[in-house]
Amino acid sequence: PPRFDVAASITLRQLYNVSPLGIVGIFNVGLVTAAFFALGPIYGQRLGFTIREISYFMTAAVIGTVLLQWPIGSLSDRFDRRRTLTIITFLAALAAVVCAILAQESLVIALVLVGMFCGLTLPLYSVCIAYTNDHLHADQMIAASGTLVRVGGIGAVIGPILIAGLMDQFGNAFFFYGMSGALFVTV
Repeated sequence: PPRFDVAASITLRQLYNVSPLGIVGIFNVGLVTAAFFALGPIYGQRLGFTIREISYFMTAAVIGTVLLQWPIGSLSDRFDRRRTLTIITFLAALAAVVCAILAQESLVIALVLVGMFCGLTLPLYSVCIAYTNDHLHADQMIAASGTLVRVGGIGAVIGPILIAGLMDQFGNAFFFYGMSGALFVTV
């Protein structure tokens, strides 16, 4: 574990040089996560879901995350973390495309798909942090954690604004197409 009494500093540039995938991944996961939770109810409302159905929609996201977080974390611990991160991110981006195409078909389809999408996407935050930490010395991890939180936070600020703009400009499907695009950038 990192020692708290001896912490080295690390700049954003240094952290990016050490782990560009970790930085880009954290930014995009922050973007997607914030966009989903900020705009998910609006997306559901635009599809004509009732308040109860919107609550099911948002709950499906949490349930999917709970169900897939442990298996994804376990895979990233047992296999090459970069490869696992790339594959899971690709699957999450693909799930977002499928959501964009099929989520409006029925509530049940939307619930299953959003559970799959969020189940694949939300655990990526932890995998990105672990991947970045794999490339750091123990005394750099504390400073790096603060930088990673900041980068994810910047993505979280930009995400809802960006995705809302895409939805207004191009339609509801861009709720998921926009998030898929952000995830494909990570891959």
